[in-house]
Amino acid sequence: MQMYVAASGLNLRASAPRGDVVAVLRCGQSVTVTGDEGEGWVKLSCADPEDPAKTIGGVVAERFLRPAILSPQEALVAAALAEWRRFDFGGGFEADQPYAGYIGEMWAAVGFPKLDGTDRSYPWSAAAISWIVRQAARHAPALDDFAYSIGHWRYIKDAIRRREQGLAGPYWGRRLDEAAVKIGDLVVLERASTSGHHDVEKVDTYDEARDIKGSFPSHCDLIVGLSGGRAHALGGNVGQSLKMTSFDLDEKGRLKAKDRVFMFLQCQL
Repeated sequence: MQMYVAASGLNLRASAPRGDVVAVLRCGQSVTVTGDEGEGWVKLSCADPEDPAKTIGGVVAERFLRPAILSPQEALVAAALAEWRRFDFGGGFEADQPYAGYIGEMWAAVGFPKLDGTDRSYPWSAAAISWIVRQAARHAPALDDFAYSIGHWRYIKDAIRRREQGLAGPYWGRRLDEAAVKIGDLVVLERASTSGHHDVEKVDTYDEARDIKGSFPSHCDLIVGLSGGRAHALGGNVGQSLKMTSFDLDEKGRLKAKDRVFMFLQCQL
């Protein structure tokens, strides 16, 4: 049975529960469950993270795996993971090649072909999310109704507007306490720095984002895994790369209002 790693990282062990670590599997990696080891452990085989041409096997705790999900969300995860790999799982620095060129592709896709990762005064995180959604839309065309932009605020406000007016769309804006998050949702954060946004009003609630007339500084990460009471999400321009961040959830699976998180965009497909 095919499953996927739901944790930010998962030890593949030779035996349960404390056997030698064979490999560390990354979030989203596809695995094949081949047997039940009992007491919450399963046996599996998968591609070696260090050498994908090689197949390895071992055991893992089953609670850190997930089944396949709906096509649009799985397409979003696949697109985000592909970018994560391109950036050497967060090790690729934005101003170095080939990573600067990858960022150039993202900028070009939202209408700014002269920018790339060497233009470090221009935040590229919204271009990264737009790029990921655009790549996923090749396999799930309904996603192409996304409000692609160089600013997170544009598609945040679009998602809120669609929700408030009951309009169809790939995302609806949600308050944190309204629902548990799922894979494919977007975590919305207040920007840690307002550099370059001196004349823009600070926003840190759903209602403020809904009511503000113009732009506002913000950031979004795409959820690619859920485990251990945390949502694991990928985003661009995080630590000068494309990296994973984990966010705390409450007992009902809702994002906690901490670490600058103030709302989320719920995938409606």
